[in-house]
Amino acid sequence: MKVVDIIIPPVVTHNLDPHTGIPFLPHMAAYLASSIKKTGRDVNVIDCFGEDSQKSFKSSNFLLIGINPDTLMQKISRNSDICFIYCKVIEDLFAVELILNKIKKNFPNKKICLFENIQTTNSFSLKKIIDYLFDKGCDFAIFGEPENKIQEFLDNYQDNTLSEIPGIAYKKNNELVVNDNEVYNTKLDNIDFPLWEKFNMNGYWTAGYSHAPVKKNKKFLPIITSRGCPYRCKFCVSPTLNPKWRFRSAKNVVDEMEFFNKSLNIVDFHVSDLDPTVNEKRIIEICSLIIERGLKIEWKLSQGTKVETIKNMNTLDLMKKSGLNFFSFSPESGSIELMKKLNKPFDYKHGLNVTKHLNKIKVSTQACFIAGTPPETDDDRKQTINYMKKLAKIGVDEIAVFIYSPIPGSFFADEIGGFNHYSELSRSPIWRDDYKVISKFRYKMYLTFFIYKLFYHPIKLINNLLRVFTRNFQTKMEMSVFKYFKLRLMYLFK
Repeated sequence: MKVVDIIIPPVVTHNLDPHTGIPFLPHMAAYLASSIKKTGRDVNVIDCFGEDSQKSFKSSNFLLIGINPDTLMQKISRNSDICFIYCKVIEDLFAVELILNKIKKNFPNKKICLFENIQTTNSFSLKKIIDYLFDKGCDFAIFGEPENKIQEFLDNYQDNTLSEIPGIAYKKNNELVVNDNEVYNTKLDNIDFPLWEKFNMNGYWTAGYSHAPVKKNKKFLPIITSRGCPYRCKFCVSPTLNPKWRFRSAKNVVDEMEFFNKSLNIVDFHVSDLDPTVNEKRIIEICSLIIERGLKIEWKLSQGTKVETIKNMNTLDLMKKSGLNFFSFSPESGSIELMKKLNKPFDYKHGLNVTKHLNKIKVSTQACFIAGTPPETDDDRKQTINYMKKLAKIGVDEIAVFIYSPIPGSFFADEIGGFNHYSELSRSPIWRDDYKVISKFRYKMYLTFFIYKLFYHPIKLINNLLRVFTRNFQTKMEMSVFKYFKLRLMYLFK
């Protein structure tokens, strides 16, 4: 049986910045694995972080968490002809390049295919920097979703007869060929469940931190209940990578939860959609099925959702009853005028009402903001602080403030420059000329939030601090404190 390698690079941390070094679970890699298995080939998955999240190594200005490239080389199959490397988030591209270079030196006859993550806002478009990636040594790239093209690709890549396959890049007669006619899956229920059985998840389960809040000794997995995004926010890469919202049926979603609950003892699911609640009726059906089947699980909206899509507070009650315990949403800014320029409408009053209700039913809430977009002014920032104060007063559990980076594929990507490597396009772009100004605003946001929390919700703040030590996290902030000190120890002892 033919073997195919799938490699997930180490997690890259930038100067111990808590806004980086987040081990996003490799959901699109798990879907690729199941699709390859369906072709009759064996899959050898090597997830550097999953193999050992207690290992780390330094390279350039970065701390990489997971097994190093030399250890990785020992795990690559000698019987494979091709390695797929997951381009999970832009911050990890440095690690992708390290691995690509190492494979070329150790296995010069193996082909390397990069594939992208279309389900997170800090991923990036391979197509936008395809010349750069081929100069680094890759042989192929797959854009968008791999499921409905992987059979044809694997059948034809050795003969280089790929002209009819949509959404790929390759070289023919030393000329780069990019097939633009990408086709997105619309019948998501027909896609096999992610092949998590092939992944070593121990590194994720023992790290003590993840993207969504995790609890000690509890197994978790991501789940994608829908793909794409119906909105066109100009600061985001999703309108380029994943522009059409498509959804799985409620039954199919809960079938997956039940399958991994029974087969892998998963009790915590991190919903990793870009906008899982676009169809409120579907969310109600998902919750009702979880309750009807008696699944003893908890779940989180880890990447957030468009809060206005939940019109009825009874829906929130049902979500809580079915196991929801973390709800993230993104006001982005408190300025209506700026939001118009960013092409993202937001109902500020509804955001407050939802936060207040979630606080009442004891679901942890996170409000995410973005700072430093090209149209932003000092007045916009003042309005953002004012809206954040309202959220803090009524009980939002945490905030996150990300600084805009010109990720390839986002609308404003060509308006800001100055970085030396694409992996520097993190949520803390220290290379920006105005970074000190924007960073000062971010610190002010966090400081103001904690002052308001201390004044209006002191018990919550005390519990936040206690959970840092018990490691039964209910917010990302609690988890970030633990992660920061853990990574600092790793860094000091390297």
